Amino acid sequence: MNNYELLREKYLALDKEVRPLIREKNQLQPDVNEKLTYPLFLKDWGYYEAEIRLMVFGQETNGWGKKTDSVYGERDNTTVDTLIENYTKFFNDGIPVNYNSPLWTVFKRFTATIREKYHGSQEEVQYLWNNLVKAGKQDIGFPDKYYNDIIKPYFNGLVLIEIELLEPDFIIFFTGPDYDFVLDDVFGKPEKCPVTGFTEKELCEVKLPCKNVKKSFRTYHPNFLYRNNSNRPYKEFLDTMVEEILKV
Repeated sequence: MNNYELLREKYLALDKEVRPLIREKNQLQPDVNEKLTYPLFLKDWGYYEAEIRLMVFGQETNGWGKKTDSVYGERDNTTVDTLIENYTKFFNDGIPVNYNSPLWTVFKRFTATIREKYHGSQEEVQYLWNNLVKAGKQDIGFPDKYYNDIIKPYFNGLVLIEIELLEPDFIIFFTGPDYDFVLDDVFGKPEKCPVTGFTEKELCEVKLPCKNVKKSFRTYHPNFLYRNNSNRPYKEFLDTMVEEILKV
């Protein structure tokens, strides 16, 4: 059994345990926009054989799986395998390449920068998109009504399993300082060291307790980097992280 098969088994076990709990809680939630949707389950799309493997984290899923037949847990008609395949379809349909939101504009610029400076092809430098909060509500924003009793005890540990099995060389958290409490919950309050020329709030190296990760960084969410760059263009953040990565 390879690492992706092992990860699928972890997803299946977690789904079996948590789906009844989410179903019950969703049924008690009167506001449909606050209900929890399906989690982000990953799958390789050409990443694992790359020379440099990146795992790039956003904040939460913001309605991922919303187009499926039901809200997560309310009816059991969407399988784990469907959720995994939805992740692959997302990339194969070209959304990260063609979608022009601030999120994907910054993501694309970051991967293009590292490939350019590394002189590597797309096959040599690959990334997987992930989210620090693995399941979100139907509306935009943090799923605060589900965090303490669903996300934290059941999904936070999944992030560690994904990192262990998918073995990224470098991790970028585009999550911003407001999500440092989740970062601390997942990784046990890791040390955060400001990168030279930046404050800790702007850009810091995060000392993760993950043996295969060479370096990881946390900076602002791409929406903030893209829209609030009058004093410092977001390219400076990306270039700095790439330069730090290429020192390793």
